[in-house]
Amino acid sequence: VEAVSGGGKSVCQKVGEDTDFDPSRSMIDLNIRAVMCVPLVARDKRLGVLMVDTRASTRTFSRGDLRYFEALADMLAIVWTNREAEDERLLAQQAKRDLLVARKIQANLLPERPLVAAGYSMCGRVLPADETGGDYFDFFRTRDNKLAMAVGDVSGHGIGSAQIMAAARAYLRAYCQNSSSPRDILRRVNRSLGGDIAADMFMSMFVCVIDPNTRDFFYANAGHTRPVLL
Repeated sequence: VEAVSGGGKSVCQKVGEDTDFDPSRSMIDLNIRAVMCVPLVARDKRLGVLMVDTRASTRTFSRGDLRYFEALADMLAIVWTNREAEDERLLAQQAKRDLLVARKIQANLLPERPLVAAGYSMCGRVLPADETGGDYFDFFRTRDNKLAMAVGDVSGHGIGSAQIMAAARAYLRAYCQNSSSPRDILRRVNRSLGGDIAADMFMSMFVCVIDPNTRDFFYANAGHTRPVLL
């Protein structure tokens, strides 16, 4: 920004913008005759400093220049804070969109209809407290026609939790086609999922398998809240 007043020209610029600017050089070397600085303040928050210098030898800064410069600084501070508020609003909108996407992903991973087979009926429902959560449940038939059910919970919310849930569901269903042992299934899921989860996240899971012919109930628990048998 260049401001011309009287016989001198004042230049306000970012440090490093001028190829001739060297912070190690003195004001005498730079031929700077006068410097004027005013704070950038908005809502009692100090944002920075606005500085202008001049190399003119025929005119120095006046009180009128200072008042003009202070008014300019006030306007720039308002623009700055408005821009910060707009950036925060856009970030909040993006975060809300991400949560809605995660919620759709998680909803599509849960069973849509109850499973009724061999005298058993399995059903479930998730009501997240926020836009999205890490709660997971599933039920399906295994390869040897047994009934498998799982309940889990992923730490955290958002896209990351939804992706972990999707991976856990895929591993769980794949390994249930090769084994009917809940302990073996959970061990395999844990090994596979371990490489997909960040160090600050985790997932708990309870898995059970019901044999409808013998009415035996086998289960294993990996850190999840213990189920209640009625």
